[in-house]
Amino acid sequence: MGRSTDRVAKWVADAASKVAGAEVEVLDLRDYELPMFNEAISPQYNPDRKPEGAVKNWLDALSKNDAFIVVTPEYNRSIPAVLKNAFDHVGYELTKNLSLLLHMVLPMALKLSHICEA
Repeated sequence: MGRSTDRVAKWVADAASKVAGAEVEVLDLRDYELPMFNEAISPQYNPDRKPEGAVKNWLDALSKNDAFIVVTPEYNRSIPAVLKNAFDHVGYELTKNLSLLLHMVLPMALKLSHICEA
């Protein structure tokens, strides 16, 4: 069946790119092999934090953007663990950014994915 969110994310990105002055980049967590968050102190309370590797790449990608639309499936009445883990790594990278969470419940995702393919 595949990921419905891929089609929805593409549709959202295409619609957003039509906004005057908007530059759209799709970030997919598949492209960031983030380790499970296991830091002793929350990133927001650790000014001496020096992330490396995939975590640094993820945070750099977040830092360079002004706004986010997160397209995610519903998993067990919440967000998937991989997304929660990605958010756990975030310190201040999103504090000045506009964010929207597009949280999809499977039946709605299937309906939207058919619309997005058209």
